[in-house]
Amino acid sequence: MMKKTILAACAVLLALTTISCQKSDVDLCLNAQTELVETLQKINDRDSADKYADEVDKLMNQFFNLFNTINNTPEEEKTEG
Repeated sequence: MMKKTILAACAVLLALTTISCQKSDVDLCLNAQTELVETLQKINDRDSADKYADEVDKLMNQFFNLFNTINNTPEEEKTEG
């Protein structure tokens, strides 16, 4: 009986931890923006621009997709999260 109780408690805690650790779209958007800025700071000539072009493109797409998701979210959902 004790093992089942501990197992159930662990399962509940794991589920709550997983839910609380999920980042919101706003957090993900800010992270993408930060990564984009950090990558752009590495570019100082044409060679480095060519080197980071795919990464910049990927980060810009990620940022704008999240930005659009946030802008299309009703205000009620933004304040609840």
